[in-house]
Amino acid sequence: MKKFFLLTAGFIGTKVGLSFEDQEVVAYGMEVIFSVFLSLILALILGLRWGIVPEILVVALVWMIIRSFAGGAHCSTLWRCALSSTLVMVSLGGAARIFSTFFNQKLVILTILFCGLVVLIITFIWAPADNPVKRILSESRRRNFRSKALVVEISVIVFLLSACFLTGNTYSSLLFAAGLAMGMEGLTVSPAGYRIMTYIDKSLGFLEKAIWKGGEKG
Repeated sequence: MKKFFLLTAGFIGTKVGLSFEDQEVVAYGMEVIFSVFLSLILALILGLRWGIVPEILVVALVWMIIRSFAGGAHCSTLWRCALSSTLVMVSLGGAARIFSTFFNQKLVILTILFCGLVVLIITFIWAPADNPVKRILSESRRRNFRSKALVVEISVIVFLLSACFLTGNTYSSLLFAAGLAMGMEGLTVSPAGYRIMTYIDKSLGFLEKAIWKGGEKG
């Protein structure tokens, strides 16, 4: 699949005059977009089965908005990224639906505040997270991305708190899902998040090898 994106980026690059390095960046962007699309489709299929589609959509929206500016840890292959993202969206969406049934408005507000504080602190210290293809080496550009990420996160927090005060418990599962998504995205920017993602990546790699070996034996 990676070869397909490289070939496509190469074709585009020859038409518009991109350098080889820029073509690699385009190929990586296409791979990321495809991975996000694939994981969202898989998550929605599972969400339909368990009745948590709205929560999954909120998790995906908040996750992608903040990740666009703050960055975050990735798996080493498209398929592992798609699978891990699917598991995160379904887990957070399911947790939001379950816990919101006995969480009152105050607990939802506290969750949003806590997760918001976590993502703001992590962003201030570590964002933007390194991108494996296009690293941001300029300190001025890093400060620019960090400032934009903080502004976006504060805006999301204010919006969620306002919605919570205005709607009461009507959309508690969706607001709780958004809070959890903020906290999880913050975790993926931190060094601990990178270590966890490395462990997940290796575990999925072992699983992938085991499946391939099993298929060859069959």
